[in-house]
Formats: sequence, C-alpha cells, structure tokens
Amino acid sequence: MRPNKSCLSELFRIHNIHANSALGQNFLIDPNFLNYIVNSGGFRENDILLEIGSGPGILTNLLAPKVSKIWAVEIDHKLFAISKELFGHLNNVVFIRNNILNKKQDGLNPEVLSTIRADIEKPLRVISNLPYKTAVPIIMALLEGRLRLTAMLLMVQKEIAHRLIAVHSEDNYGAVSILCYYLARIKILRKVPPDVFWPKPMVYSTLISVIPDYRFPLPREQYFLFKSFLREVFAYSRKTIKQALLKTNRADKTQIEKILSLSRIEISRRPKQITPEEYLGLFHNLNPYPPSQWDKEFIIPLRRDRKTIPM
Repeated sequence: MRPNKSCLSELFRIHNIHANSALGQNFLIDPNFLNYIVNSGGFRENDILLEIGSGPGILTNLLAPKVSKIWAVEIDHKLFAISKELFGHLNNVVFIRNNILNKKQDGLNPEVLSTIRADIEKPLRVISNLPYKTAVPIIMALLEGRLRLTAMLLMVQKEIAHRLIAVHSEDNYGAVSILCYYLARIKILRKVPPDVFWPKPMVYSTLISVIPDYRFPLPREQYFLFKSFLREVFAYSRKTIKQALLKTNRADKTQIEKILSLSRIEISRRPKQITPEEYLGLFHNLNPYPPSQWDKEFIIPLRRDRKTIPM
C-alpha cells in the first residue's frame, strides 16, 4: 500500500473504518516525511523496536527492513486487523492488539509486557505517533517503567513537546517538566505541519528525541513520592508556594515558613518560578531522607543540552 491519502481513505472505505478522533487517530501519509523518519532515525539492523499505535502498519512496513524486530502495539481492533492483513507476512513483526497503558493504575499494561517478555530484558527503542490525550501518560509510563529503553522517537503535539522541555518561569513549566528533567534528555527535532497527516489535525505537531537518563538521586519509591508532591503543589500553580504547600496539608504555616527558609525559597514565589533542584531540596526538607541513601550529588547543574527550534 502506498502511503498517501487516496490509498488510505479507500482502504478505510472498504473496511468501513472512520478515524477515531477520541483516540487521536491522525495518520502519517506524507512519503517524504515518512522517509525522513526511517532514514534519519538512526535505526540499526540489530535494533528491537516497540511501536506504539502502529495503525494500519504504514510506518511498520517501512521500518521492518531496517531493524531486527518490531513489536507493533495497536488498540483499535479494525486497524489491527488491517495491519495484519497487509503486513502479516513480515517475519520480524509481531502485531499486538492491546492498550499500551494499564487501565487500573499508572504505568504500562502488564499484558503487553507479558507478551513482549522474550525481549523485555534487552535494549529497546520506541517509536510512536502519540495521541494528544494519552501522550504524557504514555511517555511517563515508559520513562518510569523497567524496560531497558535506549531511545524514543516520538511525534507529539507542539504544546506537549514544550511542556516536556519547559524550564522554570515559562508558561508550560509544570510537574511533567520537572520529572522529565530527572528522567530523560529530550530534544525537539522538527516542527511538523498538519498537511503530513490524514485526517489533518487542527494543530502543529513536533518530532522529538527522548533519551532515557535516570538522574533522580533518591531510591525509586522516593521518586513516586516526589511525583505526588509535585502534582499536589502544581494543582495550586497560581498561588504562592507558601499557599500551595498549605493547601497540600503537609505542614502548618510556621513549619512551612521555616522549611521554605531552609530551602532558600522566598515565600512569595509561585510554583512555576521554582527550579527542579529547588523542588528536590524542598521535598527533602519536608521528607528528610538519610544522606547516605542519596545516589548522586544533591545539586545537579541545569542542563544546557535541550535543543529547541523556533515555533
């Protein structure tokens, strides 16, 4: 099947399929951009790929000759059936019909992990055109999971890309920005216009590179407490940090003022104005943890390797 609008729309007509906007189904159809992904993605013949949202299998088919194996996960049963019908002959592709996310709690779907268990201990690369509603949960589940991920090449909406790489005092800065700061090195590679998709989305997308790089200096259970702490604070992002902490009921007014002073954070600052390092210090002062258990240096220099392009 040729990757273009007429072929895909005819295929959908024959199979009585309608793109599901609720699932964020906007399919890459531009041959030039598809070739750009395949040829500039740095794929090697020994790579094992996890493709999330493989759709009708257009990109899957193009990538199969480049890599050792592809686990292609698709939640839509009709698209799954089409991809199996068209590309089921590919010996190095395993098609999986399931949700990549766990429905009951944050994280990856254990059924999918069980299916790919043969390669679960091996280095994996991820490629995906992520829908808006589930992009951040999927990215976080991948970064927080126990898969041996070496790199991710992801298509996300422009707004989400900016949330992931935002620094303090920027409008898009939030809990996700801070968590990604400690979990990965993220670069914006290319702005993507709506014209390369069918149906056309209403907004621009962005191709990003995500290199997992776990740098959180406390044990894993402390990371998830830190994550909960950030979510609570940023629920009151328009208030001062003192007011936000009072709302979380973690300490009384006097204790919070002392802890903010100890953390060298002015009580008048707002949550978006506080750096990841300052949040880590604040979290530690609210929840003291033995210094001997810290894995790395307490203060981590602000990264200078985040690449952005004019948007």
